[in-house]
Amino acid sequence: MKKEKNTPGNGMLQYAGLGYRLFILYVRLFYKYLYFRKIHLLNLENIPAAAPLMIVSNHQNGACDVLSILLFLRRKNKRRKVRSVTRGDVMVHPAGNALMRWLGIMPAYRIDFEGIDSLDKNAPMLEMLEQELVNDGAVILFPEANHQTKRWFGWFSPRYLFILFEAARKCGFEKEMYVLPACNHYNSYAGVQDTTLLKYGTPIALSPWYEKYGTKPKTVVREVNELVKRQITEMMLNITDLEHYEAIDFLRNTYGVRYARLNGLDPNHLPDKLTADKQLFAKLEDVKARHPEAVEQVYADALRLKAKTVQFGIHRRNVEEKRLFLQVLWQGFAGIVLLPVFILSALFNLLIFGIPKAITSQLEDINVHCTIHIPAAVLVCIPLTFLLLFTLALVCTASVLTGFLCIALCPLLGIFLCFYCRAYGRWFNRVRFLLLSPVEKNEYLALRGQLFESLDSLLK
Repeated sequence: MKKEKNTPGNGMLQYAGLGYRLFILYVRLFYKYLYFRKIHLLNLENIPAAAPLMIVSNHQNGACDVLSILLFLRRKNKRRKVRSVTRGDVMVHPAGNALMRWLGIMPAYRIDFEGIDSLDKNAPMLEMLEQELVNDGAVILFPEANHQTKRWFGWFSPRYLFILFEAARKCGFEKEMYVLPACNHYNSYAGVQDTTLLKYGTPIALSPWYEKYGTKPKTVVREVNELVKRQITEMMLNITDLEHYEAIDFLRNTYGVRYARLNGLDPNHLPDKLTADKQLFAKLEDVKARHPEAVEQVYADALRLKAKTVQFGIHRRNVEEKRLFLQVLWQGFAGIVLLPVFILSALFNLLIFGIPKAITSQLEDINVHCTIHIPAAVLVCIPLTFLLLFTLALVCTASVLTGFLCIALCPLLGIFLCFYCRAYGRWFNRVRFLLLSPVEKNEYLALRGQLFESLDSLLK
C-alpha cells in the first residue's frame, strides 16, 4: 500500500524534513553556545509525551522566549514540527512569510497592531492550530500577546484555551488535551553571552472540564486560565509595584546579592537568584503593608544611590572586591597580552556581532534586540562570514583544510570576544572606582551602607 504524504489538511501530523532538522540544529548551536553562555532548563520531565500539548509562557524577551522552548523541547518524536505564532506585520514580506511558515510559525493579527479589519485573517491560523492538536501536535503561544518591558506579568488573554477545547470537540472530547505553563527569565535582556532560564510548571489535563465546557465554555476558560496564570506568576519574578519598579529592580541587583547569600542562595546561579529576587520582593511588599513610610524612604534612597552609581560608573563588585588595586594591575596586564587575540576575534566576528549591533543600537526597546540579532546572525551574518573566511583562506593558502579550520575557529573566537569585552568593562569600572576622590567615594559608601542597614532592619 502506498504511504500517504504528510500534507496539510489530510488529518495527519506533519513531520520535519532533513533540511528543517539541520537548520534547527544550526540555530540551536548558535543560540546555546554563542548567543548565551548558560541556559538553565528546569522541569523538562513535566512535558507530556506523545499527546496534544499547548505550551503557554510569559513574554519577556522577544524571539528568545519562543526559541528557548522550540529549540530544547523534548518530545517523543523529535522529527515533529512545533507550531507557534507571531505578529502578522512581521510576515508581510513574501520571503519572510515563506521562511516563517516553513519553520512552523504562523501570523496572528491583532487590533493593536494590524487593526480590527485584519481579525478575519486569523481563521486559517486557528484552524491549523486546532488540527495540529487533534494530530497530537505541540503548539507554543504567548497569551500576553506582546513582550513586557519590565519583569512583571501583563494581561493574559484566555483565548488560547478555546483553541484547545475546540480541538477536543473535534475529537469528540475523547482525546486528552494538555496545557503546560512555562516561565522565561533572563539575567539581562540584551546581553550576548549572558544567562537565561526556562522553567516548566505542572501540565494541566483539560478532560475534567469537558462536560462543563459544553454548557458554560466561558466559565471553564476563565477557571483554567486562572490556574495557568497562578503557576506562571509563582515561577516568574513578577514585580507588581510598577510605581516603584525602578527602585526595586535596582535593589535586587545590589542588596539582592547580599540577601541571596544570607539565605543560602548563590547570586551567580540564575535559578537561585530568581528565587532570592522573588523572596526579596515578597518581603518588601509585606513590610510596605505595615510600614509604608519606611519603605518609601528606602525606595527614595535606592534611587539616589542608583543615580550616583550611574554618575560614578560603579558596579556593586567594586565595593565588595578585596585587593582591588592588584586586580586592576593584573587585569590590565592580561588585557595587553591578549589584545592581539581580541583584534583577531573582532576581525573574524565583525559581521556576526557588528551588523546586528549597528541595527539594535538604534532601538530603544532592548527586549527586541534578540529578535533582530538572532535572525540577522543565523540567516545572513554567519553564512556570509563563513563564506568570506573560506574564500580568503583558499586564496591566501590554496588549502581547503585551512578554510575549514578558519570556519571552526570563528565561533570560538566569538566567545572569546564576548569574554574579553565583558572583562574589559569590569576592568574599566574598577579603574573608575579607584580614581574617585575620597569625598565622592565616602559619600557613595555612606549612602550604600545606610541603605543596606535600613533594609537589614526592615526585613528581619
